[in-house]
Amino acid sequence: MATAAVIAKPDTAVDAVGVKAGAAIVGVADAADVDDVVDADGDDFILEHPLSVNIRPILESVAGVLTEHDIDQWFVGLAQVNEGRGFGLEMTGKGELVISPMVNLESNFAEVEFGIDLGVWSREYGGRVSGPNGIVRLPDGTRVHPDAAWLSPEQLVELGPMRPSRAINLCPVFVAEIMSYSDRLPPMQRKMERYLANGAKLGWL
Repeated sequence: MATAAVIAKPDTAVDAVGVKAGAAIVGVADAADVDDVVDADGDDFILEHPLSVNIRPILESVAGVLTEHDIDQWFVGLAQVNEGRGFGLEMTGKGELVISPMVNLESNFAEVEFGIDLGVWSREYGGRVSGPNGIVRLPDGTRVHPDAAWLSPEQLVELGPMRPSRAINLCPVFVAEIMSYSDRLPPMQRKMERYLANGAKLGWL
């Protein structure tokens, strides 16, 4: 049975927007108390493809109040909460929260195997590899989880010590996305274009 995705806002934004942290994205009153997602007919709802939720008002309400690092910390916590509910979260620079079903077993195998190959290559040529649990904040404000990414030695110097948010605040030189059963080609192509526009030198889809 599917569970409700959770959207939690930074505490300093609660009063301004009037939504409590931990409210579920289900579009009903008292959503924080709803565990199961149902459709209009009352049947269990299963998320089969990514969907977008406009959270631009939330981001605008905290503009000038929270730093990008503060938002990183909030987003990391938000992503962690929803991992346990079977959802993956990303956020575009335009304020769209993208809610995706977790990958199936075959896609998980592919991610792990590709990450191993990239890691072996990186040991010879330097730099570091990030997997699908790593959060990357692109220069345009997009926050994503590339299935695999490689940071060059020069980027590691630029990045400096990692902060507790665990968000990588630059675009890796190389990024890879593996198509899952729930993915559709046009959105994935746009995602790759976003990586390249934000500084990636090579992207594999």
